[in-house]
Amino acid sequence: MKVKHLLLGMAFSLAGLNAGVMNAQDIITKTNGDDIKVKVMKITDTQIEYKDFDFQDGPIRSISTENVFMITFANGQKEVFKRNDVQNINKINENPLVGTVWEDRVGGVKTTLTFESDEYAVLYGTLCNVCTYTLNSNGTGGVMHVIQKENWLNTVIVNDCDFIINGNELELKRWNGFNPVFKKKSYTNIVQKEYNPLLGTKWKSVETVKGVIRLLTFYTDNFAVFEPIEKDATNLPYACTYSINRDGTGEITIRKDDAGWGVRDNECDFILNGDVLTIKRWHSRTFDLIRIK
Repeated sequence: MKVKHLLLGMAFSLAGLNAGVMNAQDIITKTNGDDIKVKVMKITDTQIEYKDFDFQDGPIRSISTENVFMITFANGQKEVFKRNDVQNINKINENPLVGTVWEDRVGGVKTTLTFESDEYAVLYGTLCNVCTYTLNSNGTGGVMHVIQKENWLNTVIVNDCDFIINGNELELKRWNGFNPVFKKKSYTNIVQKEYNPLLGTKWKSVETVKGVIRLLTFYTDNFAVFEPIEKDATNLPYACTYSINRDGTGEITIRKDDAGWGVRDNECDFILNGDVLTIKRWHSRTFDLIRIK
């Protein structure tokens, strides 16, 4: 009986050991938040070679380190891969306006002009206007397209304005009858975060939001635009700021005009779950967006 118990004990111990080995999986966390259960075979400066954990007799696969946020090894150790910021830094250097903040009083109201990205700027005063712009080749000015409602009416127009840069001053011509001269107030050093699966992605609402299907595009690590999927005569694009946590939860502030009542900041929570982004507390409602890019 003792021998039998001893043999049974050894069998259970070996089974437990084998189960431990079988469960000793490495986990690759991609920059979009997806996890892959693998057995890591080799790591180089540019790629990671691995086998699928559930098919270790299968072929060796590889993934670029640029698409990997972190590896969690079977022993619990973690290796985080820093993102390549060269492309982003070069783009900022090519456009000296990105990250700058300018200020003036327009019609007696303090107004700020912030260049959020290589394409978008935001005018924030009595109202909040999303703008697109182009900078001329010598960096002394360009054209700004201010998306706004005309004379407090429910009609969206694009106000095309020239702007001229002279040192720390920026003159915006023909904006609602004004030619404000903004003074540079600050510069935000834009550096990409190590983990942001939303950066550069585009999402489409499953149902109508304020009467239309909308797109949510994440242009930088903290700026997004929520706009109608098609040009619309009554609905403006909304400027947004956001932050995301490593568990896929986050907060987004959707800044919108309320039909003559000024600007209202809608502070919402969101959850990222694969290709679905759920926004909560938008005027007491919850809605989903699906990833299209």
